[in-house]
Amino acid sequence: MNSKQLNFFITVQDWDEIIPFFEERKYLIAKNNVHDVNNAFEQNYFPNKKNNAFQIYIAYQDKKDAIIFKQAQGQDYQNVDILKSHAIEFTFGGVYSDGKELRRSRFYYVTKYYGTNGAVIEKDVDFIKWSDNLLKGFKKEFLKKSSISKNTLFSASAVEWYNANNAKLTGGETILISK
Repeated sequence: MNSKQLNFFITVQDWDEIIPFFEERKYLIAKNNVHDVNNAFEQNYFPNKKNNAFQIYIAYQDKKDAIIFKQAQGQDYQNVDILKSHAIEFTFGGVYSDGKELRRSRFYYVTKYYGTNGAVIEKDVDFIKWSDNLLKGFKKEFLKKSSISKNTLFSASAVEWYNANNAKLTGGETILISK
């Protein structure tokens, strides 16, 4: 299997700019943990106080059929099969533990995988280009390198949160914890 990912830290202050970034591009948003896949798609399913979302899948707006769902083992709901779907997993990260932790966000997608017969299945070149461009555009618009870490990117508000909370990076660079 081959995949790509972009790890970064953002805060709730960034959502006022992130949501229009996606709305302007008219992406299709697929939810996880759905009982009926016909109700799995929403245009603007981003974190808010009502939906408590922490992860979505982003796809071409006209490629709804390229999103594959699979039954969650032992559960009565289905999840997006990131291995087979032409979708980007977007894990939001965010502030947890009463404001003492800022968890890492990430984009993740699979470019090729092994099928049931062991053959390598490569995803569509247009999907890979589209995914690369989305990550490149998001990175350019919202993220920057920081002295906090050589491997992870940060929004300006995440750097401010880090400094204001005298935080440290821990958990394999997945969590910023205030001291």
